[in-house]
Amino acid sequence: MGAGVRVFVGPTPPPPDQSHVPPPMALSAQWAPGSVAHIFYSDLARAQQPTLPRPTFPSLSDAEDDELDIDDPEAALISAVPPLMVKTEANPGGLPKEVFDGFQAELAANRSKFYRDVASGPFYGFNRPGVQPSEAAIANWWRQGMMGGAKAHYDGIVAFSQTDFTEDLKKIKVPVLVMHSEDDQIVPYAHAGPLSAKLLKNGVLKTYKDFPHGMPTTHAETINADLLAFLRS
Repeated sequence: MGAGVRVFVGPTPPPPDQSHVPPPMALSAQWAPGSVAHIFYSDLARAQQPTLPRPTFPSLSDAEDDELDIDDPEAALISAVPPLMVKTEANPGGLPKEVFDGFQAELAANRSKFYRDVASGPFYGFNRPGVQPSEAAIANWWRQGMMGGAKAHYDGIVAFSQTDFTEDLKKIKVPVLVMHSEDDQIVPYAHAGPLSAKLLKNGVLKTYKDFPHGMPTTHAETINADLLAFLRS
């Protein structure tokens, strides 16, 4: 996450028309059921390319959109891996490397089964008592996983577990909302969200009790509302 990047989660709009925006300045979007993450190149991109349109949020009224003040950037970390996931001498509370070695072994043995098991179990908290699994969410997560390359996925486990974001977090000056759940089974809460919030110059920690790692999908209304409240503040 760098300067001039805007992340917003809201109800899914139609894909934006990007035909008039030259690459790589095009607005990028990832679509998901019930929510959408927009990554906007706001201040920096528009300074370099004056013809870029002012980003807008299709789900909001004109008054609400103006209220967000797009020229005063904020950011959000949702169920994020920083500062560092793997256990080291400097990070004794991290997960043992053997945990991630196991992920790689499972992925290499049967990638399709691995993505199915993660989505139907810990990622969305569907393995918790009384939680009703959503076949649509499971199938969509599996679909996204299987669209990627096996080698990239295998190497990606090392990347997300062993990359130390400590110094990067210290350099971020804009206000950042850190959203993390105590019941996150993918990225354990104690050594992720609270530590990131402390390292950030302007970090605000928002803690949830029983939400899963994939809470933007399972609890979209709450996550969206909290994001909007932060942007308006």
